Amino acid sequence: MTAQRTQTLEGLRLALLRLQKGRPRTVDPERKLSIAAVAEEAGVSAATIHNRYPEIADQIRRLLDKDTRRQRDAEHQRLLTERNKNRELRERLRVREEEIAKLVSLNAALEIENIELRALLSARNITPLPAPACAVGRDAAISDTSENTI
Repeated sequence: MTAQRTQTLEGLRLALLRLQKGRPRTVDPERKLSIAAVAEEAGVSAATIHNRYPEIADQIRRLLDKDTRRQRDAEHQRLLTERNKNRELRERLRVREEEIAKLVSLNAALEIENIELRALLSARNITPLPAPACAVGRDAAISDTSENTI
């Protein structure tokens, strides 16, 4: 191996290492790892890496494949987490909707009862009687009162 080839190979290895560590000298630190980025960092062309240093090109490709797999796995994990959150939120929504439906039904029943009680109070010819001792609950008292006064 010639001295220049050895020097270029060492420069490529150092450039690759700097890019991996996120501390390049010439390329943007936010730039993704690629053969072109390594070539620019080392001061050679991408074609030089492809044609004269295929072992460096293979090393970069292996790193890119690992990085791609890592990103894919991280994205997959993030999606699974979001799906679980979505499933939990949908279940909470379903429970809340059921509670709302029950409350709407109860509210409607109480509104009807309120209308009936207001009608009883506004009628001047009806005198409410006390509920018998055996009557249990508000509904029994209302029905007993209405039967007794008619």
